[in-house]
Amino acid sequence: MPTKRIVLLLIVLLHVLGVAPFAMAMPDPFATLTVWPYNTPEAAEGPIITTSPADLIIYNNDNSHVLDDLWLMLVINKDAYDNLVSISTNTSLSFLKAHFQGIPGNTPSSYKIPPYQSNTGTTSTPPYAYRPNGWPGIEPNDQYSVGSLRSVLGIPTGQSIYYSVGDLDDSSTWIDHGPTGLNKGDPEYFTLTVNTGGDWKALVLALGHTDNYPDNPILNVHSPYTRSTIVIVSEPGTILAALAFVSSLGLYKTRNKLRKK
Repeated sequence: MPTKRIVLLLIVLLHVLGVAPFAMAMPDPFATLTVWPYNTPEAAEGPIITTSPADLIIYNNDNSHVLDDLWLMLVINKDAYDNLVSISTNTSLSFLKAHFQGIPGNTPSSYKIPPYQSNTGTTSTPPYAYRPNGWPGIEPNDQYSVGSLRSVLGIPTGQSIYYSVGDLDDSSTWIDHGPTGLNKGDPEYFTLTVNTGGDWKALVLALGHTDNYPDNPILNVHSPYTRSTIVIVSEPGTILAALAFVSSLGLYKTRNKLRKK
């Protein structure tokens, strides 16, 4: 009996060891968007560090569905907010300081943004920089936790962050370069310019709605951090520090995965 019990335990252990890494590596089925600097290799892993003005490309990795709504979400650190004039695009979409919603430093790390509830208002009030058709709301699976946002931007726990969202594809002078909608074969391009002083960081994320959800306009896809962009100041020292942080973040994740296996 002891031998059989040991064999059974070994089988269970091997099963756990074999399945656990696979489960951890399962991709997020809702994280299908990419917003990267133009000419970033497809095999790259972000967030990609770049400077302002940033020429960005945005597309949907999911070849099965087409986007019919596209929003930008910007997250900035306190120094950027304190010195912010505006963050503009080469469309009519601009993010003014008054459009950013502050998330206090004592906010729980598990708190998620942007708001999941829809809102029919169309005025530009925090955190909405531009919403001509109101805020459609967002699926809980597509929200971002405050703790992970702080981590990606290298912002210590207890320090405030600020964010804003804006409807990109409904902004005037937005040009669709291909067939209607966004998919991997139809990328779109825009330029983001940050007008601020100080040691600032701006995380650029994408939110969208797919055409297979026609009866509900709620945003149902997003860009993961690995396919996002951080726009920072142009001083070489700051860029090297940011690159070192992102590299250490990747190393930390790898070590954590190895520990969990």
